[in-house]
Amino acid sequence: MTAKLLDIKTYESTPWGLVLFEGAMGVLFGIFFLAAGGWTIAMLVGFLGLYWLISGLISIGSIFIDNRKWGLKLGAGLLGVLAGLLILSHPIWSALLVPTALAIIVGVFGIIMGLIKIVHAFTGAGWDEGLRGVVSLILGILLVGSPYLAPKLIPTLLGAVLFLGGLVIVFMAFRVRRGEKEQTHHGHQKHR
Repeated sequence: MTAKLLDIKTYESTPWGLVLFEGAMGVLFGIFFLAAGGWTIAMLVGFLGLYWLISGLISIGSIFIDNRKWGLKLGAGLLGVLAGLLILSHPIWSALLVPTALAIIVGVFGIIMGLIKIVHAFTGAGWDEGLRGVVSLILGILLVGSPYLAPKLIPTLLGAVLFLGGLVIVFMAFRVRRGEKEQTHHGHQKHR
């Protein structure tokens, strides 16, 4: 069995519009993080919380479309929603919290989400899911291991990861759309 650069199986059971939305959100947040420059880590984490919330909801919603590996989807989805809601529901707390403590909390969430995505990849979700998991894991370890550097390094690293990951997911959305069109086309030919 050969590994594909981008495994469409991860997304083939999800409507292409949802896949496109997830990718577009990654690209937009990536651009924002790359342009943020002087913003504090607390503000960036607020936007990351929004991204995790949306990504978690999409992961949970995908269970109703394709219930294979529902446990992993539910775990990643609940973790994303929980992290997103915690960050978004406590903006003052997030803004006042020492950046070091905030970096450690975000790092732990990154490690857990990364591990879940890696397990999901090894159970057939494709290596692109695993790659996103490895990146999340590495960022989480960097945050936990050197939280003092987080305010300086994270905006650029996170922006690059979100932007590139978003582009990959947008590409996958159009592959899913092409697959849907081919299935529809073949379905119409059978009925003739």
